[in-house]
Amino acid sequence: MQRLGLLESDKDYLITIKDLEEYGIDIPDNYKAYETGSRVSWLDGSMIIEYEYEQIDNGEPDNGEPVIYIHCSVGINKSESDARLSFEARQVGMGLGELEVRNRDDEFSWGENSLFCETMWEEIPCGMVFAGYKDNYDYFLMIAGFYFEDADMWKELISPHLANLEGLSN
Repeated sequence: MQRLGLLESDKDYLITIKDLEEYGIDIPDNYKAYETGSRVSWLDGSMIIEYEYEQIDNGEPDNGEPVIYIHCSVGINKSESDARLSFEARQVGMGLGELEVRNRDDEFSWGENSLFCETMWEEIPCGMVFAGYKDNYDYFLMIAGFYFEDADMWKELISPHLANLEGLSN
């Protein structure tokens, strides 16, 4: 296994905090302090590219609640069946959390199979989750603290990143 930092070109595939700026998210001047990312390569040639943003609200003492959280990953697998297994594992993992999900698959889909839903906390929408696979790629995006009511805005955000996967190789 080899772990490297993100390349600037990885932002063509990953949703980052800067992508949400045009949708009204206020980004602090020191936003880079809240970002992490990596490229991990395995001996078999597969790779995962990950980005995470976690901004903590310091407006109230010790509240520690994330204001915005983003986790986005792209897996470049050896085969479509490996991509499908990764996708299915994420679905199982989603079922283990305390958040409710409201399925919105009828509003957006991608690849051979995908899952699009909004996360709910006490029946209030609080985020979005998307997972899918196509060919040998698997894609996962979780955003907390922000969501789209309008599926067209979601498509506007994510579709270019998914289309860019066609040229990605490890």
